[in-house]
Amino acid sequence: MPGTTIPMREGAELVGEHGYRYLLVKALGQANVWVAVDAATQEKIFIVKQPSDDDVGYGWPLFQHEMIMHELLKGIPTIRQQVDRIPPTSRADPPRIVLEILQSTLWDARRERQFSDVELKGIMRSALSGLRDVHARDLVYADLKMQNILLDGFSHTPSSSATVSNPQITAKLGDLGIVMEPAKGLVQPIIYRAPEVYFRNEISSAADIWSWGLIYCQLLEAQASFHKYGLYDELLQGSSQIQKERSVERAIAHDFGLGSLDYYDGCRLPYHDRSHREDFE
Repeated sequence: MPGTTIPMREGAELVGEHGYRYLLVKALGQANVWVAVDAATQEKIFIVKQPSDDDVGYGWPLFQHEMIMHELLKGIPTIRQQVDRIPPTSRADPPRIVLEILQSTLWDARRERQFSDVELKGIMRSALSGLRDVHARDLVYADLKMQNILLDGFSHTPSSSATVSNPQITAKLGDLGIVMEPAKGLVQPIIYRAPEVYFRNEISSAADIWSWGLIYCQLLEAQASFHKYGLYDELLQGSSQIQKERSVERAIAHDFGLGSLDYYDGCRLPYHDRSHREDFE
């Protein structure tokens, strides 16, 4: 309901479905996502999330979709779990979910230091396991990026006792808001968007694997050159959204030789399409 959602505020106490009480502490980068503690002991820490301001349909449909995805993906160890729900107390009060909190995102950790080979393999294996379980339910994650891979156990220096089977860093897929059935359309962050999404609007599990591979490549690049953020990132500097998309389209089509693949026959690939070229001349 546009304009009627009750915002969260510091010090507010919210009650979960089974009577558990949560004390809101501070916003976590956005107004609809807050850090909260167990109101009784103030020891356990959680994330409380409610619909964002752009969820303007009746009954907050985008958030309702996210809540459904949490139910479908319940109990999967490589996906951040919902631990409670906070039911509305009035017509204007939105639904809220309580999520487990993790220490960091892969993006923030990557900016702090390089990962060891063991850490990198463990993190990417966990992310791939999460995708496997999403795909097993005939769903597409559709929003894989470093910011949506959450980490626990990350330290300032790599652990000397870590192994691939026990990397000592827990990695889980985070935001479930865009998880969807296979479809036609345009999803995924620009850098991590698969060529079949760019050129054929095919949203499938294969698109998630492309995103996973791009992240892996970027982390391998960081091992060689820590201050280089990764493949195609330089194409996002100082241009409009459309120009950024076309820059990445052009680079992917060229780097991976898409014009030689039968799958892309009939597609308007950028380096064959005058309308794409003109933006760069």
